[in-house]
Formats: sequence, structure tokens, C-alpha cells
Amino acid sequence: MEKSMFYKERAYYTDIQRYILDCCDKYGENVFCRYLKKGEVMCKTYSELLQYVNMIGNYLYAHDFENKHIALLGKTSFEWIATYLAALSYGVVVVPIDKALSNEEILKQIEFSDSEMLFFDPEYIDVAEYVRNTSSQCNSFVMLSSEERSSEFDTLKSIANNNVPAICIPALNPESLAEIVFTSGTTGNSKGVMLSNKNIVSTVMFGIRLVDMSPDDVVLSIMPNNHTYELSVGIMTPMYFGMSIAINDSLKRFKQNFLKFKPTTMIVVPALLHMVKNQIVSGIESKGKGIKIRQKQFALIITNILY
Repeated sequence: MEKSMFYKERAYYTDIQRYILDCCDKYGENVFCRYLKKGEVMCKTYSELLQYVNMIGNYLYAHDFENKHIALLGKTSFEWIATYLAALSYGVVVVPIDKALSNEEILKQIEFSDSEMLFFDPEYIDVAEYVRNTSSQCNSFVMLSSEERSSEFDTLKSIANNNVPAICIPALNPESLAEIVFTSGTTGNSKGVMLSNKNIVSTVMFGIRLVDMSPDDVVLSIMPNNHTYELSVGIMTPMYFGMSIAINDSLKRFKQNFLKFKPTTMIVVPALLHMVKNQIVSGIESKGKGIKIRQKQFALIITNILY
């Protein structure tokens, strides 16, 4: 009898810290992340990820941020992911912020979540300046950049050069608060949802039982990084298998990035898949007068493209 692809037996973790560290140690020189820089594909390994996690974690500990809250703002990047994982590993509560929000809404979420430090992408330096000049409690800022210190803010490069003493990674309570995520607010005001260490790792543990991947697989990261679905299923679940995460830097360049990275897996929601379908269908129909693509025809087209 053929074995079901669902509910496979896997090593089980009860805290996200041990999970992250073990994945980095196991897959050391495997490529963790692929991204585009000036049109060229750049790579970071699991070993490099661990170096960043420990560097950022040590910085947070040196500034007495254990159990305190940090906000994380920016597009999906290796630096963004490393900062998110560092916070989870070192007992710092992380608050992913939707980059599409207005300055006022971003400030409101930072204040509501009691965030005292903001890690931000260089593209959002104007937002950081607004928060610095307006917030009553967020008074520390780090730019998610490998460049040297800017005239106003620390960067990941500058904190790496500060020679912060290495510390023993702290033991974490599975029930302790690890993350605050905000709802989309489609039915009212956006609400902060509190997730524990145990909440996060249990979601990942369920995910790894549903799929069977390998270090040869590449997953294309498309979903917004402030969504729990993308964070748990699109980033942390692939780590268990040593997969490579390819970062799609823009939905406008989805087609080009798809061809460039050649992913074997994508994590999507129906709305995103529907958008991709519409783009493909409209592109085909625009090239042939009177051509109309039906649902079954579309399925055959996609099959031919992928296989």
C-alpha cells in the first residue's frame, strides 16, 4: 500500500530557539537564501544566517533587550529574516510591521506594542525619522543594511564592528511571549495578536509533517513578511529540510524572478494565485485575436510550463 504524503514522522521540537539553531548547524554550508542585487543572484548560507542571528542577538542582549519588544519594518530580505530569527532565539519579542501602512499607522502599532527599538529597511529611513521624532518610547534604531554607520542611525554593519561580547544563548520558556502580529483590520481596527514560543514552533511542527522536501528544493518567497503564514510556512518550515529561500523582490517582477530562481515550491494564498492566473491568461489572450482561455485550458498551460 502506497504511503500517504501527509503526516510524516519528523523530529519534534518544543521550542523555536533549538529548532532555529539546529537547522543552521545541520545545513551549515547549504544555501539558505537567494536574492537579487543589481540583477545578480546573491546567496547566503545557513552558517552565515547563524552568524547574523548570534551577532544581532548579542547586540540586543548587550542593550538589555531580553523580554523587551522590537519592531521590524521593511521588505523581505536576508537581513530582515536574520533579525526576526535572532529575536525569537534570544528571547526578544518581535513585532513585524506592515510596510504598506502610513507613517501614522506604523507609529500607532509601535506604540501599542510597546516596542522600544526599530529595525528598518534603508528604503524606510523617512519612517524611522518620523518615529524617532514622534514616538514617546521607541528610542533605538538600527538600519537593516550591510553598509557602515549612517550619519544618524546604527546599521547591521556598524553593530557587527562594535565587538559586542558573545553570550550564552538564554534558555527560553515555551509559554513566554515571542511575537506580536497585527491583523489586517479588514473588519475593524487592526488588533495585536500575542504568540508564544510554543505557538510558533507548534505551527512549524505541523507544517513539516505535511510536506516532503530536500536541500535541493527552492521555495519562492512571495507573501508579505508581516503575515504569520509566510513566516511559519514560507520561511521556518523550509529550514527543517535545508531548503533555499528565493526572495521575490516585487510582484511586478514575479515572472522574471520565477525564471531566474527556478523554484520547485511556492507558498501562496488563493488571491495571489488568482492574480498570477489573470496575468498569464491576459498575456496569452492579448497575443491572439479572439483567443479566450477556459479554466481547463489554463490548467493544461500551467502543467506544460512547470513540467
